Amino acid sequence: MPDEIIVSNFVELHEALIPFRKNQIWIFRGQKNEPTWKLRPKAGRKLLAIPDQNLFRAWKRYAVSREEGLSYKSDWDWLALAQHYGLPTRLLDWTVNPLVAAFFAVKQSGNSEGVIYAFYQRGSVDVGLAHEPLQDGQDSPPEPFDTTDIKKVKPRYVTSRLLAQDGIFTIHNPPELALEDNIQDQQELIKIVINKNCLEELTIDLSYYGINEKTMFPDLGGLSDYMSWWYHPDRFDED
Repeated sequence: MPDEIIVSNFVELHEALIPFRKNQIWIFRGQKNEPTWKLRPKAGRKLLAIPDQNLFRAWKRYAVSREEGLSYKSDWDWLALAQHYGLPTRLLDWTVNPLVAAFFAVKQSGNSEGVIYAFYQRGSVDVGLAHEPLQDGQDSPPEPFDTTDIKKVKPRYVTSRLLAQDGIFTIHNPPELALEDNIQDQQELIKIVINKNCLEELTIDLSYYGINEKTMFPDLGGLSDYMSWWYHPDRFDED
């Protein structure tokens, strides 16, 4: 499989995605195709006055009072929640659904090319094990800040958006680690570049297959954005 594939319509995108169906290990991320947008989490892109784990601990102390019923959750759950609300963390968002990645590639690209990254890495941190009795010989998952290098993380779905987007993460330690600069043996990273001339048409195609603001953001904000887009006069041909 080539390291980079260029697509110009939905049919070509579908054909490019077919080889990834052979197993469920591949994960996907969509974003603007900008060379400076390295595959590193926000905590590795932003200059912070304190280490990101200290920022997270301080955030959690305040968050407990604002989100009732969350005190039982593990730090993995809290970290996913912090990521959801925009705190710089060492998590990077991915999805197991390549069309979801295509949606974000189109959404973030503006008038430039979009890109879908496909990443292959065996093994992952299963956060659910932190909430279940361990079987004989089974190890509990490491704490978030005890992980090393770059690892996939299968989260619990602590937010409706994480569930709707079939979300999964990579965690980077240190957070400055960029995935494309640290590919190891038995790993693969492939780019699917989306031509900027097909972005509008691809947005419509994705919505036809149920991938749009309404389904990706299952709240009133997502519904409002979807309705505003769907009923915009530019979407209707003039007689």
